[in-house]
Amino acid sequence: MAPRYNSPPNWPTPPAGWTPPEGWQPDPEWGPAPEGWNFWIQEQNWFLRHKAASIVGGVVILLLLVCCGIGVAASPGEKTVLQAPASAMPSASATPSASATLSPSSPSVSPSTPKPATSVPNVVGQRLTAAMMTMSAAGYTNVEPVDASGDGRPVLNPENWTVRAQTPQAGTKATTTSVITLKVVKPSDGAGSDSVTTGIVPNVVCKDLQTAQDTMQAAGFYNLGSEDGTGQGRVQVADRNWVVIAQSARAGTRPDPGTRVVLRAVKFGEPTGKSGCKN
Repeated sequence: MAPRYNSPPNWPTPPAGWTPPEGWQPDPEWGPAPEGWNFWIQEQNWFLRHKAASIVGGVVILLLLVCCGIGVAASPGEKTVLQAPASAMPSASATPSASATLSPSSPSVSPSTPKPATSVPNVVGQRLTAAMMTMSAAGYTNVEPVDASGDGRPVLNPENWTVRAQTPQAGTKATTTSVITLKVVKPSDGAGSDSVTTGIVPNVVCKDLQTAQDTMQAAGFYNLGSEDGTGQGRVQVADRNWVVIAQSARAGTRPDPGTRVVLRAVKFGEPTGKSGCKN
């Protein structure tokens, strides 16, 4: 019976018929073998594993020889010995030790190699939609946009936001699994009047439509309307997705509080005409 190398269950499975070479040692990262693990098991040859079949086959051959009158003789004292070469029998010194270190020639499962670091692209000033595409093209998919104003506004529609700053900065070497934080603002942030006075029409041009309406109401004007500034007649469903490019009541005037004020708006990313709004 020839001993066969028996790899522990928590080690990589070696190729069929593989025997540890002289001086082979396992990788410490594989961990220790189970306590009492038998690295060598005795494996019977084919004839011993198929003992019954061998006997039946021998009897059949003998009967055929007898029936056919064929005699088989051997020279007196002559015997045939089948012996495996010494190199086929692993030596005791080849038995691996669970606490040994790996030899470069031994087969092993290479740990996953992290992707090399690359330069983070510059997306400052870009629309968030374009910035996300740029990062994705460079291999960075873990991108987190946050409101740069500190107000914690949710970043829902990337078309409404532009990148003010990024972390890591452009040109920094970072792996593609790194988290890229984009601090974003709306083009309408800081536009129009910062303070209001009751009874005086505030300047809400270049504000997003929702903020413009809130500002008008804070000044005491509640009879408000809005319309598509492109002339397409679209309805302003999500007011925060629109930017005001004109207002019917001129800023600084004192009309009757019941005066209807109409705000003309376009979607973020669309031309703003002569208003000068950044969009």
